[in-house]
Amino acid sequence: MDKLDRRQLRHCVPVINSGGRPAYVPLSSVPQPWQDELRDIIRREQVPIFSLEGRGDCMFVWDWSSWLDDELFCPF
Repeated sequence: MDKLDRRQLRHCVPVINSGGRPAYVPLSSVPQPWQDELRDIIRREQVPIFSLEGRGDCMFVWDWSSWLDDELFCPF
C-alpha cells in the first residue's frame, strides 16, 4: 500500500464516534483488496477486534491509524 492508497482510505472509510470521540472502524467499510490485507494482519498480529450488531467486525480507531501508518505489526 502506498501513500496515495493510505490517503484515500483515510477519506473514504468512516471512523465511528462514541461519546463524542473517534472510537472504531467497521472492517466491512474497508474496500478490497485492502480489507483482506488488513484481516490477514489482524490475525497474524492478534489485533483485537469486536463485533457490533449492524456493524459486524470492528477495530479500534488507534489500531486503524497504526495500520494506515504501516505500524501495525510486532517487530519480533
